[in-house]
Amino acid sequence: KRDSCDEKCVESYDYFENQCMTKAANLEQVYKMKLDRAAARKQCHEGHCPNIPTTWMMTKARAMNREVKKQCKSQCNEKGIKAQCEKKWLAKENYVLPSVESACFSDGKVKECFGKKKTSAKDDQKKCATDGTKTCKEQAEKCNKKGKTDKTFKDAKGFCDERKTLCEEQVTENCNKEFKTALEDGQAECEKDDEKDLADCKEKTLKEEEDKAMKKCTGTQGPKCDEKCKKSCDTKAMSKCLKNLESESDEAEIFCKDFWRLLHDSAEIDPATGDPIVFLSSKKQ
Repeated sequence: KRDSCDEKCVESYDYFENQCMTKAANLEQVYKMKLDRAAARKQCHEGHCPNIPTTWMMTKARAMNREVKKQCKSQCNEKGIKAQCEKKWLAKENYVLPSVESACFSDGKVKECFGKKKTSAKDDQKKCATDGTKTCKEQAEKCNKKGKTDKTFKDAKGFCDERKTLCEEQVTENCNKEFKTALEDGQAECEKDDEKDLADCKEKTLKEEEDKAMKKCTGTQGPKCDEKCKKSCDTKAMSKCLKNLESESDEAEIFCKDFWRLLHDSAEIDPATGDPIVFLSSKKQ
């Protein structure tokens, strides 16, 4: 009898383990379905009413319409319009900044200072190229003379010509590199000397651009704000979208009930013998 009971225990445990692993795989699918459903709901909300999230948890059409009117009224008063325009300016500011910096650079002492640095750098670049080309030519003549290329095979002269070409390429690369470095150093030096005036110019010009943008925004945003706000939140389309996602069954609830049944059934004991009950399905596996 003991052996029979032990055998039934092993079979019952094997059955439970097999079913448990299956449930674990099912749980992954349930979790994925939950995430997909949440993503779909988010798309319904943000696709049809992105600016009034307070309507997202509502289910009654009348309540949603009231909320839209309330929020649009709040968003379209003087304070609300100003907040919207400030938000637009913050998004635009980084795009305006380079042109402001460029204008201040042109208007300030920096431009004149940098112009002198640039002229000097160009002169140095020209001298670098001239001296370098001369050296390459002298090296090529020496190569031809030592190698007696006019009296030997043609590949000897080709070797000297190739060395000359390579030399000239290196001269060009080095001279351009030195020119670029001189420009960068010159600009940094000029900007440092005129740092305060440049900073004041940037601040003043940026404020002027902001005031101009705010004036234009509040002038165009105000008259159409309420109409635009209400159009941006289509509660009817959002409700229809969410309705299409509804399901009579809840995956998580079904899984939990099913798993509870597995725990309950696998723990059952035969009241007559006290042995664990081995399900027929476990014997087939």
